[in-house]
Amino acid sequence: EQNGDAIWLAYANPDREFKFFEHSVEALDEMKVGDRLRFIGKPTETNPWAVEIWTSDKKYFLGHIQSRESRMLSYMLKAGKHVYGVVRNRQTAYYPHLLNFDFDVYVEDK
Repeated sequence: EQNGDAIWLAYANPDREFKFFEHSVEALDEMKVGDRLRFIGKPTETNPWAVEIWTSDKKYFLGHIQSRESRMLSYMLKAGKHVYGVVRNRQTAYYPHLLNFDFDVYVEDK
């Protein structure tokens, strides 16, 4: 599947920590299906290939991509590829444990 010049790579979710951020409810209330997400490769203590998820305007940090996808995406980001997400679904809720969103991952040359 293509999105302009980008090629679809994966369907992904954030890690569980997103549900417990102070701004989670507000971030999902503002999020819309089709919104772009920004990925930033930034190692953590437990994952040297960690990839952060941000809203495109960098207003909200949305956690990390689950570790099974992060290694490949980290290498692509380091290689200068434009890797980004597009919100596929979102579930808002008053209670954090019910919050959820998922996204498609695309890549293109810069």
